[in-house]
Amino acid sequence: MLEGPVPWLDRIVRLAAPRAAFTVTLFGCSMRPALREGDRLIVEPLQCRPHVGDVVVFPYAGRMLAHRVIACAARALITAGDASSGQRERIALEDVVGVVRAARRGGRALPRPSSRMRALLLRARLAIGYRLRMGRAS
Repeated sequence: MLEGPVPWLDRIVRLAAPRAAFTVTLFGCSMRPALREGDRLIVEPLQCRPHVGDVVVFPYAGRMLAHRVIACAARALITAGDASSGQRERIALEDVVGVVRAARRGGRALPRPSSRMRALLLRARLAIGYRLRMGRAS
């Protein structure tokens, strides 16, 4: 989750879509271990279709989320937090505010948060967790 959950946030984000890179502070632990609470994320407005592994910022349920793309559909993305135990979000491509291009923690740059391998591992973990919950693990 990013700064300030407010009920009218979705509408404001769409009306005031940024045209230049901007910085936000990450709150919550859904993106651990790659990103932690307090990390500063440098977000570029969406200029092209995000790829599997990219971390995207989007409004969801009255707040802003930064989650990793784990799959792409025709006009939507499937995202999940790196620390997710099963929750995924399906978001319309036009609802994506931007893509996280860099992150800083305590004044130092972090490795690029985008990672196709991390997304594939997350997808596998979510699938295994789903099968275990459904009692189909063998």
